[in-house]
Amino acid sequence: MAAILLDVDGVLHVSGEPIRGAAEAVARLRESGHRLRFVTNSTTRARAALADDLRGLGVELEDDELQTTAAVAALGDTAPALYYVTMAPGRMRAVIDTVAARIPPKGEPYSILGVSDADAFGAAAAPPTLILDVRACTARKLAALRCHRTQLAGDALDLLSDEEARRLLGVEYFRCANVGSMEDAFIEQLAPIPAERRGLDTDS
Repeated sequence: MAAILLDVDGVLHVSGEPIRGAAEAVARLRESGHRLRFVTNSTTRARAALADDLRGLGVELEDDELQTTAAVAALGDTAPALYYVTMAPGRMRAVIDTVAARIPPKGEPYSILGVSDADAFGAAAAPPTLILDVRACTARKLAALRCHRTQLAGDALDLLSDEEARRLLGVEYFRCANVGSMEDAFIEQLAPIPAERRGLDTDS
């Protein structure tokens, strides 16, 4: 693999508090020869300051190994193509209904990532430009999601079985934004693109 991408908040720390074992896990990945990149959508502080914070938590990294929203935006037209996830309308409602039928909620209805209105997911989604069949790896993707305990504890996604996840989350939808490079992107090698990428998101 080209590199391992590690999210920062919720993976290496939670609100500045280090997650036990995270720094040691990063060190083991380096010792195994893996190339690492740390990713965050934080826009409030400079990359160097964020990197210093991580080093203060025992995570060894160079500043340029930390990829921030601002750092990518600064690349302009040379930035990688930007894909964002879209959602098929009704998909998250199906997740909640499936879990609730098997494990009735005690008290408040189930939510998805803290959002109580499951029908909001995908309600205004633009048509996807890339559709991927990910059924072979839904169990691993769900396990990775469950690592975000601050976001997922008690969530309907946390209670899906592997088979339910394969059935309900086995197809992923992406849309290419009209920013960054229009050159071929790695993700495009995983599936054909059902629509032209150029000029799709002039309203975004």
